[in-house]
Amino acid sequence: MEYSMYKTFSGKLESSVSKVINKFKINKEFAIPYNDEKGVTKYRKFYNEGFKRKKKCPKILYSDLLPSRYIQKEPSLIKRLQTRKCELCGANGEVVMFQVKNIKKLKGEKDWERLMMKKNRKTLVVCEHCNKRVHDN
Repeated sequence: MEYSMYKTFSGKLESSVSKVINKFKINKEFAIPYNDEKGVTKYRKFYNEGFKRKKKCPKILYSDLLPSRYIQKEPSLIKRLQTRKCELCGANGEVVMFQVKNIKKLKGEKDWERLMMKKNRKTLVVCEHCNKRVHDN
C-alpha cells in the first residue's frame, strides 16, 4: 500500500518514486506541504505506520437482495436462423440470411435499411418473399 501511494504521487508529479520519497519524507513520515488561507505552510501526513488487517469482515445479510444487472446478449447468427422467423415481416417458415458489406453505405430509405441501421447489424434473417423484395429494390 505504501509504495502504491508513492507510485501514485510520482505519476502525478511526473517524477520517480525515489525522488518523491526523498522530497516529501520528513522524520520518516510521508508529508505533503500545503498553504492554508492565511498563507502558513502546513504539512499533511499521509502514511506513518501501516494499515491494520481486519480479522473478520462483517456479514452482510442483505447481499442477496441487492439489485444485480444482468445484460442479455443479442442472439447469434445460428440462434437467429434457428428461430425460423423473418425479421422484416415476422412470417414463420423457410428463411435465408441477407447480408450487406457496409452499414455506413445504407441511406435508410427502405424499411430493411432502417432496420439494419437500428440493429447495427450487417445481416438480416428474411423469408424468401422478403429476400426477393430486398434484392429487387
